[in-house]
Formats: sequence, structure tokens, C-alpha cells
Amino acid sequence: MRNNKITSILLIANVFISGTLLIMLLIGTGVGAIKPKLTPPQIIEVKDDESATIRAIERVQPSVVSIVAKRTVIVQSPFVGFPPEILNDPFFNLSPLIPQGPQKQESTSQGTGFFITADGLILTNKHVVGAKDDGATYTVITNTGKELPAKVVGRDPSNDLAFVRVSGKKFAAAPLGDSANLKTGQTVIAIGNSLGRYQNTVTKGVISGIGRSITANDGSGQSEELFDIIQTDASINPGNSGGPLVNINGDVIGINTAIDQQGRGIGFTIPINAAKSVIQSMLAKGKILRPRIAVRFILVTPELAKELKLPITYGARLTKGKTAYEAAVLPGGPAAKAGLKEDDIILEIAGEKITSTKTIARVLQKFNVDDTLTIKLWRSGVTLEIPLTLDAVPIGE
Repeated sequence: MRNNKITSILLIANVFISGTLLIMLLIGTGVGAIKPKLTPPQIIEVKDDESATIRAIERVQPSVVSIVAKRTVIVQSPFVGFPPEILNDPFFNLSPLIPQGPQKQESTSQGTGFFITADGLILTNKHVVGAKDDGATYTVITNTGKELPAKVVGRDPSNDLAFVRVSGKKFAAAPLGDSANLKTGQTVIAIGNSLGRYQNTVTKGVISGIGRSITANDGSGQSEELFDIIQTDASINPGNSGGPLVNINGDVIGINTAIDQQGRGIGFTIPINAAKSVIQSMLAKGKILRPRIAVRFILVTPELAKELKLPITYGARLTKGKTAYEAAVLPGGPAAKAGLKEDDIILEIAGEKITSTKTIARVLQKFNVDDTLTIKLWRSGVTLEIPLTLDAVPIGE
């Protein structure tokens, strides 16, 4: 079944605080223009046998890295509120030994990533690197064990993606495949820093489902909605976050991101095609740019269609808000330039029908800034097809 909601999902990473292991969620801003080209996928016809698996691993494993983040956290003393008559009793004399207020401690979290360019650009999960202003420092450990200082250069929270950069040349860039035509039952391999202790651990399985929609949380009350996710039974463990899921040719088809705690062998991976537009913006512009059409809308449902007496039961109806700053069509934006108007209903974008499960934002993830798309819309009983050129909204740092 496609697009079913999954609960109790955890993004996965390893966090160490004062030597205590905590299993939590899986764990970028602009720099100068980045010009290196991506390594293209290799077209190879191979049989799904032991030799093919080994070749796939050998092809991508040199690009896989561990990402270690260290930050200072405030930990509340467990003895806050403890009766002072006990703490100060001269017989026990505990006060000098027990911290009474919040204490600073070092927290270490570990995840995975992989080089996508030979000059040190790494793709990983946003939750691997955390928030922009949390004071973390980062170290990348390569496949050969070399430790390199690293910097987060881009974060895309809506897609749980981030980019990390290290200095150097001639790194092994992973070949990026195509996740558009994946099949249930297809063999896949996951590689990652399992449990933060077993670097470049390899697990093998199959694609168990495609087009999943999940709500993933980090155990601290923060949650993320992720769509069109790949489900796999290839074992994904804490610390695997941000690592590659590859096909039998060794091409990266996804970024491992979450597990279902209520099941066994239920892991989730972001399709690589969902990351390609932000990858291209990083390579071309040095920062994450998300394509947009600049409209305000509400999704058309059968209930809304009945209420407004519309002959259309799907799509996105361009609707203004309550203030002058909430125009249905943003002045100067791509939709305004293309001639879209308030009360238009966008039916399709580039041939993809807009529904409650395939929103405008999700469709646009597949495209790049400056792409020209055909917008099919309904306007006062007439169906129109209008060309529209996307512009950009900056994301992250």
C-alpha cells in the first residue's frame, strides 16, 4: 500500500553524553560556487549474486564517511530539590560532592555521509548535523580512518538533508543513481557507521515498499514529515543516518534516515532523486535553493468542491489570506509572471496531478531553479495550459 502513515518512527543516530550511550533520531550554509561534476551512475548488467554484491560494495564504500559532532549541553543535576538537611548533614557531607545546579557536559553524536564530489562535498541527513546555532564542531572520518575537520555548508530541514565540506582533493565520489523506477523486491545494500562503533558496516536486503509517508521523531518531541520514502529490510541501525542505500550496481539510490521501533527490519530511506535539485543548487550556487512558483493555495477536496460548487474535486485553488501580505499570487513571482490569477485551480504540474498526497511542494522537489514547466489549470470553466519558469527561495544557512 502506498502513502500509508507510519507511526513511532525514529530518525537514527548515536549520542554519547558523559560516557552514556543514548539511541536517538538519525542524525548546512552557503559557501562559494562549487563546480565539480557529479560522478555519473555506471550502466552495468550484472546478476544478483555474491560477486555482484561485492563489486557494488567496493564501488561505493570508499566514498562513505563517519560524521562526528561534538557539542556542549546543559544537564540538570538529579539532586535538584534534594532535602538540604540531608545534603548538608555533617555526617554525610554530600554538598561538596554533588552538583546542585545545571552542569555543562560534552555530547558526542555520530552519523554517516558520503562524498558526492571529489573536492570534499558530503551529503548526509540534517538531523546528523543538528541545528545551525548549537555550537557543534564536526569531524569526518574517511574510509581509510583519516580524521578531517569539517564544516556544515547547507541544511534543508524539509527534506532532512545537509551538506558537509572538508578540505582536500581526489576524494572518492559516490555514483548517484536513479530512484524513479525502483521495484519492490529489488536488491539493495546499506552502508553506514552502525551504532557509532562499526564504521562502514554493510547490510543487504530488498526494497520492501515505495512511496511511503512517515512521521519521524527524535525522541525529544521534534518530528519531521517525510514523503515518497523507500522502505527496506536491509538492516539500518543507529549511526547509519545519512549513509547510502545502493543498488546491485553500486549506484546510490537513497539516503538512510529512519527506523520503525515497533518492527524488525523496517527502515526508511530518502530517494536520491528527491535530493538532486538541492545537490544541483549546491554545485551551481554554493547554497541550497528550492524552486517555487510563489502562490498561496488550499487543496481542493470533494468536501470543498461541494461547498464552493466546483466541478473539480482535486488540485490547488489559489486563495488569498486575511491580510494584504497574503496574496493568492505573489507579485513578481513565477506564477504572476505566467499570468496565474486568484481562484485559479492548479490541476497538474509537468503532467503530475496535484492531490492531498502529491502537493505542489512535493512535485517541485524534482525540478531545478530556472526549469520551465507546463501548468495545467482550471479557470472559470475553462482548462488552460500555461508555461511557467521556476525561481528560487533560499533555504537553510
